[in-house]
Amino acid sequence: MRPLILSLTLAAAAAGAAAPPLAEPLDGGSPSPAPASVAPRSVPADWRTPSGSMPLAVIEAVLAERDGRLVLLGGLDSAFEATAAIQILDPRQGWLPIGSQLGVPRAGARSVALHDGRVAILGGFAGAVTSPLHHEDGELLDPLVAGSSRVIESFGGSLEGLTATPLPAHLALVAAGDRVRVLDLATLAWSEPAALSPPRRHHLAIPLGEGQVLLLGGADSATAPIATLVRTSSEDPTSPPIVEEIAIDDASASFPARLRHAASAPTEGGVIIAGGLDPDSLRTSERLWRFDEASRSLGALPSLPQATGASHLLLASIDQGVVVVGGEWRVGAARGPADFSLVLERDPSDRAAWRWRSLPPLPVSGSRRMLRRTAEGGVEILGGYRFRDRREAEETSLPPGATFDPRRYRLSLAPFAAGD
Repeated sequence: MRPLILSLTLAAAAAGAAAPPLAEPLDGGSPSPAPASVAPRSVPADWRTPSGSMPLAVIEAVLAERDGRLVLLGGLDSAFEATAAIQILDPRQGWLPIGSQLGVPRAGARSVALHDGRVAILGGFAGAVTSPLHHEDGELLDPLVAGSSRVIESFGGSLEGLTATPLPAHLALVAAGDRVRVLDLATLAWSEPAALSPPRRHHLAIPLGEGQVLLLGGADSATAPIATLVRTSSEDPTSPPIVEEIAIDDASASFPARLRHAASAPTEGGVIIAGGLDPDSLRTSERLWRFDEASRSLGALPSLPQATGASHLLLASIDQGVVVVGGEWRVGAARGPADFSLVLERDPSDRAAWRWRSLPPLPVSGSRRMLRRTAEGGVEILGGYRFRDRREAEETSLPPGATFDPRRYRLSLAPFAAGD
């Protein structure tokens, strides 16, 4: 049977560049953790490698779509330094030569797309990953028009670990550090700030509709509440957002207030939350949760089938459940690519229960990948990096160190029913 590309819906909280900025220097690779003792049952699928490579291999870039073209804006190059390069993939001509630049180098930025094809890019950092210069401003540009960048004035504080959530009426909610503000994308004017206490970085932002956004995790204080509800007004975008600490029933699925770099994807009536990094223990989490929007409760889901867990996962919803790809595991100083390639599906015998199914592994191991939807409604994974260990270096006659992947991998899924 000929495989079909299934349509995937990306989480709004992961729009733009799908992986948060690097939080620490990259200090070398580590052996991969042991695989799961019992591998989940497989799903009929494969990963295909379209022809062509990025002109400049990057990670932590902003992904945008413009007139059927994929655009990569900025990112970290193979020297782990931020770049201002704009790279364009034309569906007919392939990757075009690099011909335009951002106003400044940016890696790990966030973006919000406008209806006319322009992109607002916020935050990120310049310089090397070992000594980053975090931006407090942004820029608005048409990625296909060189020199079109307009400056978005300073947020008034560091945008490290920000979230940027699209809202109705050409607005966006931006939360970072100790404040949250609304950006009017028509005028590029900021609202008055509202205070976030304690500050949050590398958190989750879950849109709840009607101008409401839920912030989860990422708190700087170990005693912080896990959930903050932010309300905005489309009638007066200059007014400061209303910030409210709210209670979430998580008795059966405790969610750490400080968990960073978790990933999320919407499902019917809720949101799946996966993995993350505990900043105290520097250990990635294997936990999964489902946030129910109606009851404002968190329920436990089956853990990732790898004890070390993962942060920086890529999630996307499909009819059968949620695709979970990539990730990076960490236990103290040791870390490496988690290389998950899974589907979390509802159990056909109990719709309230979930279980894992395995997809084929990606052709090449790697961390900090990027995820995009294709014009046909499918999904592609772009880029990533991994460390070439001593043994591989000897086999390839190349020096040990980081190697960047410039290719794309497209997931092809044959039609299947849950439980097949």
